[in-house]
Amino acid sequence: ILRFSRPLARDDAGWQVEGARDFAAWQPEMLTLLDRRVAGGVETFEFGLPTPTAVEPRRWWRMRFWVR
Repeated sequence: ILRFSRPLARDDAGWQVEGARDFAAWQPEMLTLLDRRVAGGVETFEFGLPTPTAVEPRRWWRMRFWVR
C-alpha cells in the first residue's frame, strides 16, 4: 500500500504516482485507489501496489509533487 496525506487547503499543489525499475527512468503510473478519507482538514489517499512478478520482481515507487 502507498499512502499519503495532504492538507485540503493546499489545492495549488499537483501530485502524481511514479514508478521505475531503476532510479533513472521514472514514469507516471496508474494505481488502484483503495481508499480516500477526509478528516480534520486532511485528505488521505491509499493506493494498492501491483504484486511483483517473475518478469518484474522489483519496482520502485514515489510521489511527485509540483506547484500549479
